[in-house]
Amino acid sequence: MSNILQQQYRGIDTAVDIMLSVNEMFVSLSCQARNEATSAFMNLRQKKGTPVREHMMKVIVYFNELEILRVEIDCDTQIDMVLNTLSDTFNQFKIDHEIRQKDYTLTVLMKDLQITEN
Repeated sequence: MSNILQQQYRGIDTAVDIMLSVNEMFVSLSCQARNEATSAFMNLRQKKGTPVREHMMKVIVYFNELEILRVEIDCDTQIDMVLNTLSDTFNQFKIDHEIRQKDYTLTVLMKDLQITEN
């Protein structure tokens, strides 16, 4: 154990107490990481001129990061989140999606967006 940790846990009597303390520290860091990743995703917007495929790849990276951090987001919510990140050029696509209520996966959504883009 490093000198800093030895000093920090000097007054703790048992290994169980030390483990609980370390666990609390990591839970706190994990919660902060989840909040930061979620916030970063919520601020994500497709920049004008950015191809939808490139944008979707960024979105998928964010979803993967959130999954690693144990943030559970169901498929329908993921699709809604993706649609909220798209530029205004996809407004008609968003309206059509609301009307049709098609069941999408991220892959099918990306294909349909690419067709719409072209």
